Amino acid sequence: GVSKGTIYVYFQNKEDLFEDMVERERSKLTESVRHVLDANQELEKTLEEFGTLFATHVTNDSTIRAMRMVIAANHRLPKLCRNFFSTSTVNPMSVLQAYLDRQVAAGVLVCDDTAHAARQFMELTTVGLFKPRIFGAMEEVPAKATIEKNVLSAIRMFLAAYGVKS
Repeated sequence: GVSKGTIYVYFQNKEDLFEDMVERERSKLTESVRHVLDANQELEKTLEEFGTLFATHVTNDSTIRAMRMVIAANHRLPKLCRNFFSTSTVNPMSVLQAYLDRQVAAGVLVCDDTAHAARQFMELTTVGLFKPRIFGAMEEVPAKATIEKNVLSAIRMFLAAYGVKS
């Protein structure tokens, strides 16, 4: 709702505008999942809430549109795509990794690479949902029940690999 001139008062170019958009989305998601990981509840419940928030956000219409724009801009703005996956100091993966580090220290999980484990868990929560959404094979946002089923399956697989064996 503003002129191009007004936009360029705040941003030097399209790349800066896109970078700001990406960072705002990442910050919004990070803050929404951080409170779940800071809560003092059982591991499975925490992973369920985190996974559901993450999968819901990653597969929603606005996120999918933003990711498609980033992908479409790759040939003109390759730095934008690199920054999309850059590990800024605080992002959903880093806050999950910090949580997993605390669980390892408490003896609840056994894992020697919590960064990798965090990436695995996040990917598991969106298996069969994210790629079909991003490529248009799944036009509608997944139903809440579908996301919850995915997340519960992700938790079972994650704990089979990293849970403390009795």
